[in-house]
Amino acid sequence: MCLPQAIATAAGMKLSGAALAMANAQFAMSALTIGAQFLGQQKQADALYEHQERQGERQRQIAADAARHQYMGLLKRQSQAKEAAAQDVQSALSKTMQANAAGRVAAAAGGVSGASVDEGVSEFGRQFEQYTANRMTNLSWEEDQILASMAGVEAQQAGRFEASIGNPIAQPNVFGALTQMGASAFDAAGFWGTQF
Repeated sequence: MCLPQAIATAAGMKLSGAALAMANAQFAMSALTIGAQFLGQQKQADALYEHQERQGERQRQIAADAARHQYMGLLKRQSQAKEAAAQDVQSALSKTMQANAAGRVAAAAGGVSGASVDEGVSEFGRQFEQYTANRMTNLSWEEDQILASMAGVEAQQAGRFEASIGNPIAQPNVFGALTQMGASAFDAAGFWGTQF
């Protein structure tokens, strides 16, 4: 017994002969159309999902590459800042030592010695220490800015990663397709059936 016949019988109608054949043909055509639509929707949803996944992966790779390049630039900047600070301190030390030596030579040439010479030479040392402390403070601030920039890069990459996640893909509902098939069987039985 086919579905339109069972529905007609349950509804108190009769399908026989040509009416039964026509009801079955109408139901079969509707069922094929509904099935083809369901499969087409399923393939479309699968293709959309695959496209989103490929696009998301590409966006994540671009975000990772951009973050890596930014990190490399910031690390290079940090290294250069440390190197520049070390060179500045080394240069200041060299100048301090030269000033100390020149001051002692000038004092000795002028016949001056003692506490006043030592005090003058000590002033060069204090100035060097003050310069070094200031330079290290500036380096620390620059490094803090670089670290803040690195945190910004990390947050930006996280945002790009989050944005790369696709939207949920609506899948076709198999129960909806079955309901449509049942409705088409009712339609066929109602159209071709006759009251007892």
